[in-house]
Amino acid sequence: MTEHSVFAGHFAATAARVAASEGPILILQDTTEFIYGRAQPGKIGFTKTINAGRYKAGQPNVLTLCGMLMHSSLAVTLTGTPLGLTAVKFWTRTKFK
Repeated sequence: MTEHSVFAGHFAATAARVAASEGPILILQDTTEFIYGRAQPGKIGFTKTINAGRYKAGQPNVLTLCGMLMHSSLAVTLTGTPLGLTAVKFWTRTKFK
């Protein structure tokens, strides 16, 4: 199962709303991080590592954030009316490392 197959109906409806709209359409893009607390990050993937300060003994405390990332594109009119998503992609850092 892929992102496209899950969102196929939504993408088709978005395309119909875009076609019915007059004037320019803006495509807004953003990447969102979904962070989950897991004891074993390898089972879901990781998004990044962060510096979380230092332990009392002075060693750096580096945390690995596990979860996934989503990059999406949203079609909107110039007045700000959302028409729907035009693209969605989910991934983890290990997939592209």
